[in-house]
Amino acid sequence: MLHRKGPKMRRSISVLFFLTCTICLCLPATATAARRDEARFDIYLRGIKAGVLALSGSDNGQAYAVAGRLESTGLIGAIVKVRYDAKSKGRITRQGFSPRSYFEKTTGSARNSEVSMTYRSGVPRVERINSSKKTGPNAVDPATQKGTLDPMTTIYGALRDVSRAEVCNYNIRMFDGKRVSRVRLSNPAPRGEGFVCAGEYRRIAGFSDKEMAERQRFPFTLSYDKIGNDLYRVTGIRMITTFGNAVLSRR
Repeated sequence: MLHRKGPKMRRSISVLFFLTCTICLCLPATATAARRDEARFDIYLRGIKAGVLALSGSDNGQAYAVAGRLESTGLIGAIVKVRYDAKSKGRITRQGFSPRSYFEKTTGSARNSEVSMTYRSGVPRVERINSSKKTGPNAVDPATQKGTLDPMTTIYGALRDVSRAEVCNYNIRMFDGKRVSRVRLSNPAPRGEGFVCAGEYRRIAGFSDKEMAERQRFPFTLSYDKIGNDLYRVTGIRMITTFGNAVLSRR
Protein backbone atom coordinates (compact mmCIF):
# COMPACT_ATOMS: atom_id res chain seq x y z
CA MET A 1 0.00 0.00 0.00
CA LEU A 2 1.14 3.56 -0.71
CA HIS A 3 0.84 4.66 2.92
CA ARG A 4 3.46 2.09 3.91
CA LYS A 5 6.15 3.59 1.75
CA GLY A 6 6.91 6.27 4.31
CA PRO A 7 9.25 9.23 3.78
CA LYS A 8 10.79 7.74 0.63
CA MET A 9 7.39 7.66 -1.07
CA ARG A 10 6.62 11.20 0.08
CA ARG A 11 9.91 12.50 -1.30
CA SER A 12 9.36 10.68 -4.59
CA ILE A 13 5.83 12.06 -4.98
CA SER A 14 7.16 15.55 -4.37
CA VAL A 15 9.76 14.99 -7.08
CA LEU A 16 7.03 13.72 -9.43
CA PHE A 17 5.05 16.92 -8.93
CA PHE A 18 8.17 19.03 -9.48
CA LEU A 19 8.93 17.15 -12.70
CA THR A 20 5.31 17.53 -13.81
CA CYS A 21 5.74 21.28 -13.59
CA THR A 22 9.04 21.27 -15.41
CA ILE A 23 8.83 18.37 -17.85
CA CYS A 24 5.39 17.81 -19.14
CA LEU A 25 4.13 21.04 -20.46
CA CYS A 26 6.77 22.70 -22.55
CA LEU A 27 5.87 23.54 -26.13
CA PRO A 28 6.26 26.70 -28.24
CA ALA A 29 3.21 28.72 -29.18
CA THR A 30 2.33 31.11 -31.96
CA ALA A 31 0.86 34.42 -30.93
CA THR A 32 -2.69 35.15 -32.01
CA ALA A 33 -4.87 38.13 -31.24
CA ALA A 34 -7.40 38.29 -28.41
CA ARG A 35 -7.58 34.80 -26.99
CA ARG A 36 -8.05 33.10 -23.65
CA ASP A 37 -6.93 29.59 -22.75
CA GLU A 38 -8.04 27.48 -19.82
CA ALA A 39 -7.03 23.90 -19.08
CA ARG A 40 -7.44 21.33 -16.32
CA PHE A 41 -5.54 18.05 -16.11
CA ASP A 42 -6.04 15.14 -13.73
CA ILE A 43 -2.78 13.49 -12.65
CA TYR A 44 -2.60 9.73 -11.99
CA LEU A 45 0.21 7.70 -10.46
CA ARG A 46 -0.06 3.93 -11.00
CA GLY A 47 -3.72 4.42 -11.84
CA ILE A 48 -4.48 6.33 -8.63
CA LYS A 49 -5.51 9.96 -8.87
CA ALA A 50 -2.66 12.00 -7.42
CA GLY A 51 -3.41 15.62 -8.24
CA VAL A 52 -4.81 18.36 -10.47
CA LEU A 53 -3.12 20.87 -12.73
CA ALA A 54 -5.14 23.94 -13.75
CA LEU A 55 -4.28 27.19 -15.49
CA SER A 56 -5.86 30.25 -17.03
CA GLY A 57 -4.14 32.60 -19.44
CA SER A 58 -4.84 35.32 -21.96
CA ASP A 59 -3.07 37.36 -24.62
CA ASN A 60 -3.92 40.09 -27.10
CA GLY A 61 -1.25 39.23 -29.66
CA GLN A 62 1.29 41.56 -28.05
CA ALA A 63 1.26 40.69 -24.34
CA TYR A 64 0.23 37.71 -22.22
CA ALA A 65 -0.56 36.86 -18.61
CA VAL A 66 -1.06 33.43 -17.06
CA ALA A 67 -1.65 31.89 -13.64
CA GLY A 68 -1.56 28.22 -12.72
CA ARG A 69 -1.92 25.80 -9.84
CA LEU A 70 -0.71 22.23 -9.29
CA GLU A 71 -1.74 20.36 -6.15
CA SER A 72 -1.93 16.85 -4.78
CA THR A 73 -5.38 15.36 -4.17
CA GLY A 74 -7.11 12.12 -3.21
CA LEU A 75 -5.16 9.30 -1.59
CA ILE A 76 -1.82 10.83 -2.57
CA GLY A 77 -2.92 14.14 -1.11
CA ALA A 78 -3.62 12.38 2.18
CA ILE A 79 -0.01 11.13 2.22
CA VAL A 80 1.77 14.27 1.09
CA LYS A 81 0.46 17.78 0.55
CA VAL A 82 2.13 19.49 -2.39
CA ARG A 83 0.92 22.72 -3.98
CA TYR A 84 2.53 24.86 -6.65
CA ASP A 85 1.09 28.30 -7.52
CA ALA A 86 2.67 30.47 -10.17
CA LYS A 87 2.03 33.44 -12.41
CA SER A 88 3.88 35.02 -15.29
CA LYS A 89 3.42 37.85 -17.75
CA GLY A 90 5.35 39.25 -20.67
CA ARG A 91 5.43 40.13 -24.35
CA ILE A 92 4.75 38.09 -27.48
CA THR A 93 7.26 38.54 -30.30
CA ARG A 94 7.91 36.86 -33.63
CA GLN A 95 10.18 34.44 -31.80
CA GLY A 96 7.48 33.55 -29.25
CA PHE A 97 7.05 34.41 -25.58
CA SER A 98 9.36 36.90 -23.85
CA PRO A 99 8.74 36.94 -20.07
CA ARG A 100 8.84 40.11 -18.01
CA SER A 101 8.06 38.70 -14.57
CA TYR A 102 7.56 35.36 -12.85
CA PHE A 103 6.48 34.36 -9.35
CA GLU A 104 6.01 30.91 -7.83
CA LYS A 105 5.18 29.53 -4.41
CA THR A 106 5.57 25.85 -3.60
CA THR A 107 4.38 24.38 -0.32
CA GLY A 108 4.29 20.91 1.19
CA SER A 109 6.74 18.16 2.05
CA ALA A 110 10.37 19.24 1.56
CA ARG A 111 9.64 21.77 -1.20
CA ASN A 112 8.62 24.98 0.55
CA SER A 113 9.83 27.90 -1.50
CA GLU A 114 9.10 31.22 -3.15
CA VAL A 115 10.81 32.47 -6.29
CA SER A 116 10.46 35.86 -7.96
CA MET A 117 12.16 36.84 -11.22
CA THR A 118 12.10 39.80 -13.58
CA TYR A 119 13.60 40.06 -17.06
CA ARG A 120 15.52 42.73 -18.91
CA SER A 121 16.36 42.28 -22.60
CA GLY A 122 15.58 38.59 -22.20
CA VAL A 123 17.94 38.08 -19.25
CA PRO A 124 16.34 36.77 -16.03
CA ARG A 125 17.09 38.47 -12.74
CA VAL A 126 16.29 36.60 -9.53
CA GLU A 127 14.68 39.12 -7.20
CA ARG A 128 13.97 36.63 -4.44
CA ILE A 129 14.51 33.00 -3.56
CA ASN A 130 13.14 31.89 -0.21
CA SER A 131 13.51 28.14 0.07
CA SER A 132 13.67 25.51 2.79
CA LYS A 133 16.30 23.85 0.61
CA LYS A 134 19.60 25.73 0.57
CA THR A 135 21.03 26.86 -2.74
CA GLY A 136 23.81 24.44 -3.67
CA PRO A 137 27.22 25.14 -5.17
CA ASN A 138 25.94 24.14 -8.62
CA ALA A 139 23.34 26.93 -8.84
CA VAL A 140 23.35 28.69 -12.21
CA ASP A 141 24.13 32.40 -12.64
CA PRO A 142 20.92 34.03 -14.01
CA ALA A 143 23.01 36.49 -16.06
CA THR A 144 24.07 33.60 -18.31
CA GLN A 145 20.49 32.55 -19.12
CA LYS A 146 19.35 35.05 -21.73
CA GLY A 147 16.51 33.70 -23.84
CA THR A 148 15.34 31.05 -21.38
CA LEU A 149 11.70 30.85 -20.30
CA ASP A 150 10.28 30.58 -16.81
CA PRO A 151 8.26 27.45 -15.87
CA MET A 152 4.82 29.10 -15.99
CA THR A 153 5.37 30.63 -19.41
CA THR A 154 6.41 27.27 -20.83
CA ILE A 155 3.41 25.59 -19.20
CA TYR A 156 1.11 28.17 -20.77
CA GLY A 157 2.68 27.69 -24.17
CA ALA A 158 2.24 23.95 -23.88
CA LEU A 159 -1.47 23.99 -23.12
CA ARG A 160 -2.44 26.41 -25.86
CA ASP A 161 -3.97 24.98 -29.00
CA VAL A 162 -1.49 24.90 -31.88
CA SER A 163 -1.39 24.50 -35.65
CA ARG A 164 -0.17 21.35 -37.38
CA ALA A 165 3.19 22.98 -38.06
CA GLU A 166 3.80 23.35 -34.31
CA VAL A 167 2.86 19.81 -33.31
CA CYS A 168 5.92 17.96 -31.90
CA ASN A 169 8.14 20.80 -33.10
CA TYR A 170 9.94 21.82 -29.95
CA ASN A 171 13.34 22.47 -28.39
CA ILE A 172 13.59 24.90 -25.47
CA ARG A 173 15.70 25.79 -22.43
CA MET A 174 14.00 26.67 -19.16
CA PHE A 175 15.42 28.42 -16.08
CA ASP A 176 13.62 28.26 -12.71
CA GLY A 177 15.92 30.57 -10.74
CA LYS A 178 18.58 27.98 -9.94
CA ARG A 179 18.42 25.18 -12.50
CA VAL A 180 18.50 24.89 -16.28
CA SER A 181 16.78 22.11 -18.18
CA ARG A 182 16.02 21.28 -21.79
CA VAL A 183 12.87 19.77 -23.27
CA ARG A 184 12.64 18.29 -26.75
CA LEU A 185 9.61 17.06 -28.66
CA SER A 186 9.98 15.33 -32.00
CA ASN A 187 8.88 12.47 -34.26
CA PRO A 188 5.12 13.11 -34.60
CA ALA A 189 3.39 9.74 -35.03
CA PRO A 190 -0.18 9.84 -36.40
CA ARG A 191 -2.88 8.59 -34.05
CA GLY A 192 -6.33 8.89 -35.55
CA GLU A 193 -6.68 12.54 -36.51
CA GLY A 194 -4.11 13.52 -33.90
CA PHE A 195 -0.47 12.79 -33.07
CA VAL A 196 1.79 11.36 -30.38
CA CYS A 197 5.16 13.03 -29.76
CA ALA A 198 8.37 11.51 -28.43
CA GLY A 199 9.52 13.78 -25.62
CA GLU A 200 12.61 14.13 -23.48
CA TYR A 201 13.33 16.24 -20.43
CA ARG A 202 17.03 16.58 -19.63
CA ARG A 203 18.75 18.13 -16.64
CA ILE A 204 21.43 20.56 -17.85
CA ALA A 205 22.88 22.54 -14.94
CA GLY A 206 22.19 23.65 -11.39
CA PHE A 207 21.24 20.20 -10.10
CA SER A 208 23.16 18.51 -7.32
CA ASP A 209 25.86 15.98 -8.13
CA LYS A 210 23.62 13.30 -6.62
CA GLU A 211 20.69 14.28 -8.85
CA MET A 212 22.88 14.28 -11.96
CA ALA A 213 24.38 10.90 -11.08
CA GLU A 214 20.98 9.44 -10.28
CA ARG A 215 19.29 10.41 -13.54
CA GLN A 216 19.61 13.11 -16.18
CA ARG A 217 17.18 12.02 -18.89
CA PHE A 218 13.42 11.58 -18.47
CA PRO A 219 11.54 10.31 -21.57
CA PHE A 220 7.80 10.91 -21.97
CA THR A 221 5.09 11.00 -24.62
CA LEU A 222 2.61 13.77 -25.34
CA SER A 223 -0.67 13.35 -27.24
CA TYR A 224 -2.55 15.83 -29.43
CA ASP A 225 -6.15 15.59 -30.61
CA LYS A 226 -7.46 17.54 -33.58
CA ILE A 227 -10.18 19.97 -32.47
CA GLY A 228 -10.66 22.11 -35.58
CA ASN A 229 -9.34 23.09 -38.97
CA ASP A 230 -5.54 23.03 -38.54
CA LEU A 231 -5.97 23.19 -34.76
CA TYR A 232 -4.61 20.65 -32.24
CA ARG A 233 -4.86 20.35 -28.45
CA VAL A 234 -2.71 18.55 -25.88
CA THR A 235 -4.95 15.92 -24.25
CA GLY A 236 -2.55 13.59 -22.46
CA ILE A 237 0.99 13.07 -21.18
CA ARG A 238 2.61 9.80 -20.08
CA MET A 239 5.90 9.28 -18.27
CA ILE A 240 7.70 6.53 -16.40
CA THR A 241 8.73 7.13 -12.80
CA THR A 242 10.50 4.98 -10.22
CA PHE A 243 7.06 4.17 -8.78
CA GLY A 244 5.36 3.28 -12.06
CA ASN A 245 3.55 5.08 -14.83
CA ALA A 246 2.36 8.65 -14.38
CA VAL A 247 -0.43 10.01 -16.60
CA LEU A 248 -1.88 13.49 -17.10
CA SER A 249 -5.33 13.45 -18.68
CA ARG A 250 -7.14 16.57 -19.83
CA ARG A 251 -10.71 17.01 -18.70
